[in-house]
Amino acid sequence: MRTDVTARRDASRGGQRGSRRLPAPSVRGIRGATAMSVAITRHRGWRDRWLLLSLLVLVAGGAFLAVAVPRATGDVLDEGVRDAVRQAGDAVDLQVEFPVGGGVSLAEIPDVTTRLVTALPPTLAAVTGQPTTAATSDPLTVSGIRTSGADRNRARPLRARTQATLRLGVLAEKGSTGRADAGYRYVEGRAPAPRDADAGADGPVRVAVPREVASLLRIGPGDRISTRTVLELQVSGIVEPVDPEAPGWDLLPTALRPEDVPASADGLGQINGTVLVPSTELPAAQTTLGTMRALARLEVRPERFAAASAPRLRTDVSRLTANPREIADVVGGTVSVRSSLADVLTGHLDRARAASAQASVWLAGIVGVVAVVLLLGARLLVTRRRGLLVLEHARGASSTSIALRLLLESAVVTGLGCLAGTLAALALVGGPGGTADAGTGLTGLTGLDWLPLALVAGTGLLAAPVLGACTATRALAHRARATDRRARGRQRLQRGLRRVVVEVFVLALATSAVLAIRTRGILQTRTDGIDPLLAAAPLLLALAITVVLLRIHPLPVRALAALAVRRRGVVPLLATARAGRAMAIVPLLALALAVGLGIAAGLIRGTVDEAQELAAWEQVGAQVRIEGAVDEDDLRRLREQPGVTHVAAGSMLGQTPVRYGDRYDRFTLIGVDSAEYDAVLAETPLGYRGE
Repeated sequence: MRTDVTARRDASRGGQRGSRRLPAPSVRGIRGATAMSVAITRHRGWRDRWLLLSLLVLVAGGAFLAVAVPRATGDVLDEGVRDAVRQAGDAVDLQVEFPVGGGVSLAEIPDVTTRLVTALPPTLAAVTGQPTTAATSDPLTVSGIRTSGADRNRARPLRARTQATLRLGVLAEKGSTGRADAGYRYVEGRAPAPRDADAGADGPVRVAVPREVASLLRIGPGDRISTRTVLELQVSGIVEPVDPEAPGWDLLPTALRPEDVPASADGLGQINGTVLVPSTELPAAQTTLGTMRALARLEVRPERFAAASAPRLRTDVSRLTANPREIADVVGGTVSVRSSLADVLTGHLDRARAASAQASVWLAGIVGVVAVVLLLGARLLVTRRRGLLVLEHARGASSTSIALRLLLESAVVTGLGCLAGTLAALALVGGPGGTADAGTGLTGLTGLDWLPLALVAGTGLLAAPVLGACTATRALAHRARATDRRARGRQRLQRGLRRVVVEVFVLALATSAVLAIRTRGILQTRTDGIDPLLAAAPLLLALAITVVLLRIHPLPVRALAALAVRRRGVVPLLATARAGRAMAIVPLLALALAVGLGIAAGLIRGTVDEAQELAAWEQVGAQVRIEGAVDEDDLRRLREQPGVTHVAAGSMLGQTPVRYGDRYDRFTLIGVDSAEYDAVLAETPLGYRGE
């Protein structure tokens, strides 16, 4: 009781000062508006503690969703771009080709490559590893082979109707000091001794021949290989790699895997291989050949990628491959850069934009439901205190003082709820530092997205003060009511027109959102960022449904009221009268939003499950697929297993040279038993035919 008297006294003083029309709020005016605010707020808060606790739980849940959903979406998109780069394999690696000769010698290739790496854009350098370098010459057509020993002058012919071409390759292992023979060892012969300074480049260039190339050409140590140029090669030894899986060998593919295309009825056979130049022969090889091409490959690290940096990275890679001027000055010559990373990122970004658009729709719907429910909670709180608020305003308290007391209470509830929800989301989903590798400096897609959290916090903070101030003001407001019937009709017409304008505007926005979804699709990929019209589609549709229901609600109520008039008693009349005033926009909007999101979630869940099943059949092609070496005994035991109805066996030959016309290339060939495979395909759902 003493609290209400004090509030009335302070409020009345504030009203007297307000009549003086001071140009600016005085200290006494501010003190009058905020007097006893803490005590009054504490007293009323304790009385409505369970309702405030419910609001705190609602705010915490909304804050959790507002923080967790963007973070989870960012983590999924980060993992998506890494998986896309990982599945692309070596094709996304950055391959830089530059001339060797003139200003750059073969021995300087590792140093030049290091300078090339430092000249790369920072975003690209952050996702690449250490470079691997090699150099190769143009193809040299073999014109003859002379054996060593007593029959040195006897030429050894190649295979009938077959021609051979060789490339000179220089291997510089990653992390080596530039030695060209650090990645292989001699199994026959030995490394050539250094040339005399006086001898220079006279005589044949001594090379190390990989075992596979030597087997195809049937050559050994000491043999000499003549080419159709002035260059002559001498085999110093037969070598094998120290580590066949080392990345440097991929730059010289025909060294360990020479191409051997047999002769056909309409064409000659072809042997393509690579021989290696030891470190002692680099000056002689460069003097004899003049110019070679160096190839540096920078391995792309998928774990260093983040979705936020993908657009900038795609731009940098596209610019570098189209015009590598920024790194051409390092070698002082023509530089070419090849990588499919830009294409891979382009495809991923289209899918990422579609996923972000779909996630934004659900996030907007979730935040909308939370905001409307918070409005309902604030309305319930204000309704319970309506008598106190009206009495306080009637005793002289201003609307500002009423709003400030409610704002103080809302600030405590909203602050604690947002803090609890945010901490829980960060603990379960992750912190704001991004999900990329710590050493790259690249963060996740959005970090901690504050916009949904700000909407939840703003609704929880301002709903009760605004509703409370409006309730207290309207209760004592005296509307000038016209006495003339025509004037009252004009007032009703004006109010009706204002309502119609608002409703038409809402329906127009909802219609535009539906048309945008039907024409462009919810998985929009034409624009960067989030389309606000698509993101707000659930809210607009729910609001449009609410407007329509509010308009058609009086029709059945009037029909029931007409029936109630014909019945005895006042209960039907009172029920229909209360039903006509019972429809409110906020509860109906909350119900429409929640039901709409629930139905849409169920539909999308079913669609995703069906798509995952079809994708699994597309990848596997049957209920079970085994890849590996399988013999006939394994197939027999597999067919005898209980529950196994059909088994189809096949063979896969990877990177097989195939001639088509006057050209040839490498393909992956797959051969299966057609009858067995047709029986397996008959068991697949929906008549799907696999890969």
